[in-house]
Amino acid sequence: MDSPTHLFFDVNETLIDIAPLRQSVAERLGGGAGQADRWFNGLIEHSLAETLVGQPAGFSMIAAAVLAMQVAEDGGSLALEEAKQIVKEGLQRSNAFADAAPGLQKLQDAGFTLVALTNSGEDGLQERLENAGIAQYFDRALSVQPAGAYKPARRSYEHGLSEAGAKAGSSMMVACHPWDLIGAQAAGMQTAFVERPGKAWYPLAEAPTITVADIEELARRLSEQKDKA
Repeated sequence: MDSPTHLFFDVNETLIDIAPLRQSVAERLGGGAGQADRWFNGLIEHSLAETLVGQPAGFSMIAAAVLAMQVAEDGGSLALEEAKQIVKEGLQRSNAFADAAPGLQKLQDAGFTLVALTNSGEDGLQERLENAGIAQYFDRALSVQPAGAYKPARRSYEHGLSEAGAKAGSSMMVACHPWDLIGAQAAGMQTAFVERPGKAWYPLAEAPTITVADIEELARRLSEQKDKA
């Protein structure tokens, strides 16, 4: 493969560990095994439904609405405003993975253009990256919301590429979610799958360009590849 010039990073679960948010959500849903995954999967499902309808609400709003809906499914009641606060506070307590900052630093030092590309809204995005200690590594921090579609819709990646002034073929999407990288593949981008704990590749999809354990391994492999080019 040709060495990419632009690296686009998913934020939630790829760079920032949202375990505190997952824990808060699971507790509100009764604390049973799999409750956090139930909520996260519902978030992705309903963000895609809103994308297909053509008028997607804000991602954090969908996250809160899904939580309130699932509490109701279990016979309880949770006001949307309270659900929004649970999501907000959980995100505020979420920190970057230990490998994120050193890996991003090495990629920046190697001359790659780094772009954050997230389903999360623009409001508060820069602050979240700053609080996680990784904002300084990014040339751009972009939400896909102006595209009117959430990842993995193709136009969300095309929006990111356009905003960053990048070409798809020389760009790489980095994520721990196979569905995210499937969308990037459809947009013509190279892909890097980060094997965070509990994540595995979807076997019906085209294999990612590279698979790594974490961001430091990504930096090492891409830097070596760039040096050989």
